[in-house]
Amino acid sequence: MASTKKQQKERANLLGSLKKGQKIVTIGGIYGEIVELDDEKVKVQVSEKVELTFARSAIANVLSKKNKEEK
Repeated sequence: MASTKKQQKERANLLGSLKKGQKIVTIGGIYGEIVELDDEKVKVQVSEKVELTFARSAIANVLSKKNKEEK
């Protein structure tokens, strides 16, 4: 039980700390960069002329700086 609460807290912290310019991956496996966000939605640029809007909860992970340099 404790690990579940810990995971929920870590997830809430991740979603609460999202910022414009971060490279992310969605729960569906789409990679992109945050270009705009509010309390509920995140707009992600996935290619030069393509931006997709996701529910904030659809963000699975923020890529590390090392991964950002590889992209």
